[in-house]
Amino acid sequence: MLSQRSLRSITSAGLRSNLRSSKIVPASGDHHEGKQGPSQKVFAVLETIVNARRPLTVSELVVLMDVPKPTMHRIVRQLDNDGFLV
Repeated sequence: MLSQRSLRSITSAGLRSNLRSSKIVPASGDHHEGKQGPSQKVFAVLETIVNARRPLTVSELVVLMDVPKPTMHRIVRQLDNDGFLV
């Protein structure tokens, strides 16, 4: 039986492959020392969603942006509450 970690890894790898074949790419930005501030993360998520030209799930955004799932949920919830997502 697969562990949760192995299952997540397999799922993420398959999702990454599907996203690449769909030509959806994360927003590229100027990453200073690999650290993004909160507003930079939000704008990167918005840019990624716009570039996708199709609805993306939170799981897809997590894989594309390499952001922890709770962080992505928080960003998406805030964008939705503020009326930026439809």
